[in-house]
Amino acid sequence: MLRRVERPVLARFPEAVREATKRVAVPAEGDTLDVVLDRLETLPGDGHSDDGGPRVPALLRVVEYIAALCPQPRKADLRLWSDAVAGRLGIPAAALRERRSDAEDWARMLRGGARRVRVLAQVTRAGRGRHRLRVWCDEGTGPRQMSTDSSAAFSASGAARELLRVLESLAPSATDGARPLVEVLVDRADLNLPVDEWAAQSPGEIVPGVLGVEFPLVVHCPELLRRHERFLPDWRERWRQLDSGETLVVSDPSQDPHQIYYELMGRLDTVRVCVDVPPGPRDAIVQICLAVGIPVVVWDRGSGAEASSSSSVSSSAASTASPSSTPSHVVRHMEAVATRELPDGVRVYRANAKGKRAPEFPGRPVLAWADADRTVPRLHLTEPQESA
Repeated sequence: MLRRVERPVLARFPEAVREATKRVAVPAEGDTLDVVLDRLETLPGDGHSDDGGPRVPALLRVVEYIAALCPQPRKADLRLWSDAVAGRLGIPAAALRERRSDAEDWARMLRGGARRVRVLAQVTRAGRGRHRLRVWCDEGTGPRQMSTDSSAAFSASGAARELLRVLESLAPSATDGARPLVEVLVDRADLNLPVDEWAAQSPGEIVPGVLGVEFPLVVHCPELLRRHERFLPDWRERWRQLDSGETLVVSDPSQDPHQIYYELMGRLDTVRVCVDVPPGPRDAIVQICLAVGIPVVVWDRGSGAEASSSSSVSSSAASTASPSSTPSHVVRHMEAVATRELPDGVRVYRANAKGKRAPEFPGRPVLAWADADRTVPRLHLTEPQESA
């Protein structure tokens, strides 16, 4: 029955196993479906039963979580199977309904029922050291414009103050306690613009107000997706696999960037790329990754010398580079951070890099983040510069 499940749903099988079996760790990555199912069948029921009755087996819980992701009629087929097995084993219907409800809650969360508040800021250059801003807020129902004067030019500190003003007005609505996500919309020539380092401090201010230290700040380049619309289905598919897809680490500075294109075309389950090469080839590789729909790309804006000794391209679910390479500190540190947690992980890294632990955190991380489930406002984009 599971083999007949739609491919995008089955791609989330490891994620469903992790969520459904939190109390009994079940490694699901790297094994075949048959191996994982055999392992699930040996596990005892969960610990929710207080009346001494049979508990819901791990296998049934996983099937319920998969069913919650399926459209009809596949969802009904899987639930009928669960009902039949539960009846044969004497499992109370109420116990199975409780697990079914848990699964539905999880599926709703994945569909964006509890979306993070985000502030979108289109940043364009307006002369030396000056920038224009257009700002939107998205509290889960789509972007609404917060700024009306797109002709005003700001210094870096002035732009930081303007963004903090908007962020402060949203803080009370962040009911889940998470900091709003700041999504900086740039063209491809400005992917390395250090907006995360912009500080709002001015005479009389008590704290520096560094944007990327206080808030998870990511960059997004709609221009590249717009110019290569044939990759939009791949982008959406990769985003659906965010929790179960693979990571590619690029660390060979001599490799032709076009080879990365061929690599990614053969790895449609890659959702995250870490680019660990010097600035010249790095920027070309980053742009290729974003153009073909990789939703998450990480690199070190300040990395150069330490990446030059790297000499490999590798791919794995654990995000590890070849043992012969010498990854930048940013790449090495972010290996341990789950893909979905990267915005917060990068924020913490930036805070450490500015404080007493600066020698331990020498990098300047950049995180490109393209959420296929969230809309971006229609932008007045400049024509791309072919020399960029």
